[in-house]
Amino acid sequence: MSNEQPDGNFQPLQQQLASYIRTYGDSPAPDDVAPERLEIYRDLFANNIRNLLATTFPVTSKVLTSPRWRLLTRDFLREHPCETPYFAKISEEFLAYLRGRAGKPVAHQDPPWLYELAHYEWLELAVDLAEDDNGERWPLDHGSDGLDEWLCDGCVRPTLSARAGVYHYPVHMIAPDNATPAEVLTTLLVFRDDSDKARFLHTSPFTLALFERLQANALREPEQQRVANVVLDELLESFGLSQQAAAVAGGHEVLRGWCRLGILRKDRKD
Repeated sequence: MSNEQPDGNFQPLQQQLASYIRTYGDSPAPDDVAPERLEIYRDLFANNIRNLLATTFPVTSKVLTSPRWRLLTRDFLREHPCETPYFAKISEEFLAYLRGRAGKPVAHQDPPWLYELAHYEWLELAVDLAEDDNGERWPLDHGSDGLDEWLCDGCVRPTLSARAGVYHYPVHMIAPDNATPAEVLTTLLVFRDDSDKARFLHTSPFTLALFERLQANALREPEQQRVANVVLDELLESFGLSQQAAAVAGGHEVLRGWCRLGILRKDRKD
């Protein structure tokens, strides 16, 4: 075993190399390192991160086209101070970077929907990585028989893997052949189905509010929790819809549909 002590200048040299690679050569290069070797490190680093991000944000990368995607990821590497070394978290860092750019899209010549589209795609990863939910769900083979009674028997809550997204653009419709969508309020739910695949459900501001109220209701003390039908009735009242039969029936059908999809669960009793 060697007794040689590490060079005290190692860390500054390492930081200089990292800075050179991240800034695409704008920072000074380390001395005594061949330029062609530095280019190899730089290209490997940039391509690995770019390809990793393209896996999480496939639509974003394709809609922007290759040159703009390369420029965007280069700016991310140069400008954003990442706070995690984990690959699984790089997409969150990229999203944080885009959120910062969203306030000045003209300066960067970004499409106005860029951050929202990336967030929409990131939700799929967030749902995939979310913890498993062992809560009781409505049995798949029961159809709708007894479903209303099940809803009224105890507190139901959204599954732990479900996420909601609210956007100014129809992000679920943006594609290379639809890159200039009109601005329209868009609300979506993302959840894992029974095959553990992420699914997106187009909702409305009302159903999104119902989802959020059910989440909040589940966080209350047990004696303060309300059954789903009461939560729905309170929401209908706040929207001024409690006397509209179609709205009431529609709200109850939303609850049933969420149960059949496994979006609503109950905590199991010990």
